[in-house]
Amino acid sequence: MITEFKEREAINLLKKLKKKTCVCYSGGKDSLVALDLSIKSGISDVVFCDTTIEFQQTLDNIEEIEYFYGINITRVSAPRPFFDLVYDMGFPTRALRWCCKVYKFSPFEEYARKNGIQAYITGLRKEENSKRKSYKMDDKNHFFNSNQINPILNWSEDDIWTYIHKYNLPSNPLYDLGFKRIGCWPCPFKSREEWKLIEKNFPKKYVLLQKTLKNILKDCEGIGIRDLNDFITNFKWAGYMRPQNTELKGKIEVSSKMTMIHLQNFEQLERVKNVIPILSKDFEVVRNSIIIKKKLRRQSVKILTEKAINCVGCGACVALCDSLRLRERHLIVDKETCTSCSRCIKTDKMRGACIKRNFSPFRYTVASCQDKLIETKDILLNPSSRVGLIRTRKSLEIIEEKFKIIAEIKKTNELLIINNKEFKAFAYKSKGLVEIKFCPKNDNLEKVMNYYRKIMA
Repeated sequence: MITEFKEREAINLLKKLKKKTCVCYSGGKDSLVALDLSIKSGISDVVFCDTTIEFQQTLDNIEEIEYFYGINITRVSAPRPFFDLVYDMGFPTRALRWCCKVYKFSPFEEYARKNGIQAYITGLRKEENSKRKSYKMDDKNHFFNSNQINPILNWSEDDIWTYIHKYNLPSNPLYDLGFKRIGCWPCPFKSREEWKLIEKNFPKKYVLLQKTLKNILKDCEGIGIRDLNDFITNFKWAGYMRPQNTELKGKIEVSSKMTMIHLQNFEQLERVKNVIPILSKDFEVVRNSIIIKKKLRRQSVKILTEKAINCVGCGACVALCDSLRLRERHLIVDKETCTSCSRCIKTDKMRGACIKRNFSPFRYTVASCQDKLIETKDILLNPSSRVGLIRTRKSLEIIEEKFKIIAEIKKTNELLIINNKEFKAFAYKSKGLVEIKFCPKNDNLEKVMNYYRKIMA
């Protein structure tokens, strides 16, 4: 049979490996076959990543597999549970898929680094995804430093089930309920049929999902959402790209001899101070400012500063470097071991070099001296004031037209000053776009910025 040929091919590949390897077991049928082939090849190191959103049947299957093979499976996980972190990050969607890096890639990468794993054995198959057609049996993963071994890459689903039945392997009981794929139960890539199965078999999970989405999206009606209940019950949320609002927290100034980071308060200052040795160990703190005694690349300073003040302790970037740590959900660096390689602020491994900085619907930023600043009465550096920033392709004329009915508008030197009972805003052209800086007259900055988006919608 063709499966027997593929079985021998896979075992020969695994036996020839000279690297320290470990099997990624997920609880699904494909990783079960990859695990069985690995054990037949003499490889018994296995790791399972608990995303905190696994079905109980999957967790039970992990224990069953341990008993079946007489092995111990190592469990790894991210620092924060999924249904805690989503309130900082927004719920992942097909357009904003931040979850895999936090709950899969980073824990695996950290485990590999700490244990000298040179290659992970996976259950990836080409048939499952058109993007995998270029994959090789011995390949590289964009996020991992370790290699990725895919022994069943060319197997079909029929091959998989034939193999499982042939050797009477303990497959996940979720397949008997009608599930085609095993994994994170609230995944936005699930089909309507899969959601119906969850509603039928796991009603408490289904209710938890709806309640969480309503809490997270309650302020988004009018911004791409007409009817929130319909939006959730008909799974439209899975393809939603929520608007991202930004709050200014400080500014960066770079001269020929020094770099200065001015921040709004002591908490932000402490966060940045804990990571600034990545760029320079020669700095001092003066009031709410960090003075670095040399000229640094402005973008590097901006990325590192924003990583620090946005950090919510997801752990994604910690997996990339031995010198990075989390302390009370804040990013810190071990300055004794840090080599200033700047890998943690590069954007090739992780977009924006930070999950929160790139994906969150509400995030913090710092302006550079190249940006225009509206600092009337030191509004930017006044700890009691909050300043939001929106960049848009809408023209100043369109913004004026939309807001003139509900706000007083003054023009001065290509600057619009918009003022009503909710906020004061300054709009001006900058780098081919229009920037709008919002100063709310209460503390609810996100409400004010969403109010702007609804007016413009």
